[in-house]
Amino acid sequence: MSGGDYEVPVCRLVETRIVVDVDDSVEFQCIASGTPEPQIEWTRADGARLPSHAVVVNGFLRIQRVRVQDQGEYICTAVNTAGRDDVTGVLVVRDGESSSSI
Repeated sequence: MSGGDYEVPVCRLVETRIVVDVDDSVEFQCIASGTPEPQIEWTRADGARLPSHAVVVNGFLRIQRVRVQDQGEYICTAVNTAGRDDVTGVLVVRDGESSSSI
């Protein structure tokens, strides 16, 4: 096997910080490159489980009807046999009841 057959993953987020209102839907898109093609995993930075209303499909993390407790950092990790890379996105949830319009 030559060393050129493997490439450590590199991943990035299309948007690294997303601000939404409660009950909106949100979507983080993680793009990863590497050889062989890396697997993409999503986790929460605080170690908590992903929200039960979150769906991970083809590198996208979609959260329907966002709740205040969904706010936080989400980590996209790309893994293949050559290694791993991760990037963190931040979800900010505005609670319309506690914020005043200026």
